Amino acid sequence: MKKDHRKSREELVQELADARESFSRLERRIALHNAEALGGVFEHHLDVVLYIDAVTGSILWVNRAAIEFYGYTRDELICMHVSDLNILDRREIHILMQQIRERTRSRFHFTHRLKNRELRNVEVYSVPIELGGREVLCSFVRDVTGVTESRVSLEKNAAMQDTVLSAMDIVPFYCHNRADYELIYVGASVEAVTGFSPKIFYRDSVLWRSRIHPGDVDKLVGRFGRLATTGSTRCEYRWKVEDGSYRWFSLSMRLVPCDNSDEIDCIAGLFWNIDKRKRTEKALIEREERYRTVADFAHDWVFWIGSDGEFLYVSPSFERVTGYKPSELKGNASLLFESIVHPQDRERVRSIILDGMLSEDPLSFDFRIVTKEGEIRWIDQVSQAVQDDKGDPFGRRASNRDITELKEAMQALKDKNQFIDSIMDNAPASIYAKDVDGRYLFGNARFMGFTGKPLNEVLGKTDFGLFDNDVAELFCRGDAHVVSSGEASLEDVDVVRNGRSEHWTSSKFPLVNAGGDVLGVCGISLDVTEWREAEASLRRLTRAVEQSPVSIVMTDVKGCIRFVNPYFCEVSGYTEAEALGRDLGFMLASEDAGFYASIWEKVMRGEDWHGEIRNRTKAGGILWENTSISPVRDSRDRIINFVAVKDNITERKRLERLERDVEHIVRHDLKSPMMSFIWVPKMLRRADNITEEQAVLLGDLEQSAHRLLKMVNLSQDIFKMEEGTYSFVPEDLNILRVIHNILRDLDKTIRAMRVNVEVFVADRRVADQDCLVVRGEELLCYSMLSNLIKNAVEASPKGGVVTVSCRSEEYSVICIHNEFHVPEEILESFFEKYSTQGKRFGTGLGTYSARLIAETQGGFIDMQSTKEDGTNITVTFPASPACPGDDGS
Repeated sequence: MKKDHRKSREELVQELADARESFSRLERRIALHNAEALGGVFEHHLDVVLYIDAVTGSILWVNRAAIEFYGYTRDELICMHVSDLNILDRREIHILMQQIRERTRSRFHFTHRLKNRELRNVEVYSVPIELGGREVLCSFVRDVTGVTESRVSLEKNAAMQDTVLSAMDIVPFYCHNRADYELIYVGASVEAVTGFSPKIFYRDSVLWRSRIHPGDVDKLVGRFGRLATTGSTRCEYRWKVEDGSYRWFSLSMRLVPCDNSDEIDCIAGLFWNIDKRKRTEKALIEREERYRTVADFAHDWVFWIGSDGEFLYVSPSFERVTGYKPSELKGNASLLFESIVHPQDRERVRSIILDGMLSEDPLSFDFRIVTKEGEIRWIDQVSQAVQDDKGDPFGRRASNRDITELKEAMQALKDKNQFIDSIMDNAPASIYAKDVDGRYLFGNARFMGFTGKPLNEVLGKTDFGLFDNDVAELFCRGDAHVVSSGEASLEDVDVVRNGRSEHWTSSKFPLVNAGGDVLGVCGISLDVTEWREAEASLRRLTRAVEQSPVSIVMTDVKGCIRFVNPYFCEVSGYTEAEALGRDLGFMLASEDAGFYASIWEKVMRGEDWHGEIRNRTKAGGILWENTSISPVRDSRDRIINFVAVKDNITERKRLERLERDVEHIVRHDLKSPMMSFIWVPKMLRRADNITEEQAVLLGDLEQSAHRLLKMVNLSQDIFKMEEGTYSFVPEDLNILRVIHNILRDLDKTIRAMRVNVEVFVADRRVADQDCLVVRGEELLCYSMLSNLIKNAVEASPKGGVVTVSCRSEEYSVICIHNEFHVPEEILESFFEKYSTQGKRFGTGLGTYSARLIAETQGGFIDMQSTKEDGTNITVTFPASPACPGDDGS
């Protein structure tokens, strides 16, 4: 209704009377007007909002979201019944509406039908409100078809809507957007809220403004003035009600189009009494002050977080625990989740705290934080819900205690227990515990392996349930002694299990409580069967070492003597005390000191050394020892000791020296008579009275004497070869001529043995003109081959065949074969000195000298012998490219 300042008062009264006369018409539309007045708040709400008559179910008002969702126009919707949208029948709908009016239920899930006949699943929150003396259901509708929304968000929105719409008496109003803000309409609930009826407000246009608290006038008028800029506003103010007291009110208003005025906009708004809330807030502030007084001095970090997720209070201890100031957290609530809480715990902590806003239950959990200095600390949080006087949620109060030291202590205890468990399970001994009745309370992994059963089958059983009776009785006797005496005992037990004799050493001790009462027995048993066997083996080895007929010395890695056996003391003259601690080479002859350094260098590399060492005894005598020095290694292949085994060869050395001296004398003394055998035949051949046959015999005698002299000289050469002093002068010689001379000299022996000797060159019988040149000395070759062919002839049976096969390749090779098999006992030592078998006057020097001569001439010799193939001796010479001229000898 537009105010006309030119009309008289009587005319205005008449207009008011006309308005009252049309009350019946307004009564039909009052709900709609009131709904539209209130709907100014929800017109642009994102959710669908419907005002429904609480009695009839008629739709009174809808917002824009409802028009877009259902597809109807606003006029179509406000002419419909709620059952036109809900697929439930009217009877069921009225039952649900009654529950809403009784405030026993506010949230529902329905299926609504759109104008295009499409069905949608919706979630509805509905609360009763009073508009113009009529009870109206304010319903919020959300489309949940195919959408999964957070339960926390839904419950939070429901709680907020229930709190706003059901806990307050709301008064809608319309007024002009002019300087006097003349009232157009005010809801009937204004009387319950202010004490003044709507008629008084209509009659007294300045009533509302005149009763604003002086301290709030400018603020409130300023909010009205800014509507043209902001379009909507909200504020809180004090207003004097009918009983003369000031009450707190909350005002929400916005600009809306005017229906029957030439004004562009009107003001639609709501106001409601918030006096109780203000008193509650004041009480909470006072309570907070008391709480703050306590919390400020609390050691724990305390905070109060509001329903909106903002921190209302943070105690000073927050800085001590986290390094951040309380003001930093109050000014930035995300600091807790984005910086302070440990990255690995953030999602869990965020979920617990936010979900806790919807819960009335106390919450307790642990999490980690990262302080401002980067240190990681453990926090134990206990929180509980905070509610206002009506029991509505008002946030949560939490106490946060630094439990880092407790966590570290618990971890240390856990590590210690794990350490003990690890020791128990990996101990080489069986560890177990029993109660006083002999029932098993505990057993480690080794004990489970001994019983052959899992732990659950052992616990609670006695020895008689696990072992044979004789073994169980043996174990129980030891347990009974510990229980009765209350003292520890050590016992050795021999048992037979699975057909095997075992020896166990057991240490048993009582388990007592704080009062000294014996609760059971704990035992640690070790299977020492292998140790006992090793101990016995070690004793046998020790006796063998101590009684050994050779010297045995053990040193450390530096060569310092740590052990000597009795034989060492016997042959060296030193006592054990005199030898221990000294260097291994302390007995070396002074002129051999450098030799010992080379030996030690080799063994320090981990290699074995074998050889002869000349030592001196304590009395100063020479002690020759054939010595082997070897490293001793541990399980990780590290050298930990050295062992020297020394055989006394002093007597053998003396005999070898004597033998060399005798051989030298014999060789020297034989030369004088040999000269007579050469000179006499030569002189006799010059006489005129000898026959031709006699001359031939004297020539043969002279030639044999020359060969004998050469053999004596060869004996001297063999000695030089042994000593390494022989001077080898090779020449090219026809080895076939040498073999021919050997066969001529052995002719009588060959005929006497009735053996055939056949010579081959390149797989054919040798001819007179054949030549095979080798590099060597003729006398050495004659001696070597003569010994080998003679041995082959003498070893052959009567009628046997000895073959001498010659061939020339990269080397010149001579192979001597006979049918005889070399006995096994001398097979390995065939070419060693003094090795002989079955020959009455054999010296064992023939094959030895043959090997020595072959090696001296740069060749080598080898022997293969089997029962099937006989014996083959192969001699290899360095080859020469051409045959020398034959001198006819």
